[in-house]
Amino acid sequence: VSPEGTSISINAVNQSNDGGQTWAPVYAPYIDVTIEGSKVIIHPKATGSTGFYLVCNKDGVTKNEFISIYVHPEKTFTALTEEGVEMTFTVTDEAGKECAAVPRCIVPSTTGKVTIPSEANGYKVVKLGPGAFENQKNITELILSDGVRYIEHNYAFSGCINLKSIYISKTVTDMGYALFENCESLTSVIVDPENTVFDSRDNCNAIIHTAKNTMWSACPVTEIPNTVTKLYYAFQWIPNRESIYVPENIIEISAMEFRECRDLKEITFAKSIANMGWSIDMDSHSLEKITVLDENPTEIGEDVFECYSTATLIVPVGTKDKYKATGGWSKFQNIIEL
Repeated sequence: VSPEGTSISINAVNQSNDGGQTWAPVYAPYIDVTIEGSKVIIHPKATGSTGFYLVCNKDGVTKNEFISIYVHPEKTFTALTEEGVEMTFTVTDEAGKECAAVPRCIVPSTTGKVTIPSEANGYKVVKLGPGAFENQKNITELILSDGVRYIEHNYAFSGCINLKSIYISKTVTDMGYALFENCESLTSVIVDPENTVFDSRDNCNAIIHTAKNTMWSACPVTEIPNTVTKLYYAFQWIPNRESIYVPENIIEISAMEFRECRDLKEITFAKSIANMGWSIDMDSHSLEKITVLDENPTEIGEDVFECYSTATLIVPVGTKDKYKATGGWSKFQNIIEL
């Protein structure tokens, strides 16, 4: 409902059911949208994630607001957490009495601590649906109870800007990566020590795939342990972090690893890493320095960095000519010894 005297219209709708960016001025197949005076009426048609841009004009001032919607399946129900928070679930296996927390499973005004239960209305809670807690800006603590096995989709807790701590139970055995996109207040990530698939070793405040020694999801205070060998999209969209040290045990870095780290100014590599994906610094426009402590650089891909012309490459004394002659590193326009 818009304030009295406000004219409203709709520009376009996102027709994707997976958070994609497919836009059209129609609402099929997920919703129909109509305007009646100052009201926007939404008519669900099918299960899926969608949304539309709502344009409001009042006294010559125009505001363009994106309205995000998830149309839940028919077999949904609500149950209270131990804190008294109403959470929405959908039945995933009637015979096995299993359910999942749906996308946007709690109302945006929810504040404080939220414990995801192991059981709701007689159903075992086994999964968090895609975007289950996306943009829950007021929650500060999340606890996953034993029984939850799967955190579906990447960026599950994206935009939880006041989330300070999260506890991952021992039963979680599958999850997406980069779970903590733009979780700017997050300082505590703990995986239950009895979890056999993931861990948060050495108080690193990150999620690591144990068998693969691969860091899966980081936060603003994450330090990379010396037993981790790979970074797998862990630092994407991590704010409030000005520098990252990549220790010598790292042998592989995924493409876009440090994507849109808006506060990142410096990355220090203990050694030259040959196996780095493309554009590892994608859209991290504040990046000023790339420091490499290796006196014997190895060749890297020509597309590893985007900051070749804007950041300074700092190398050990007496090695500038080596870096200028080594593929990938030679693309930096400003190389200095220190």
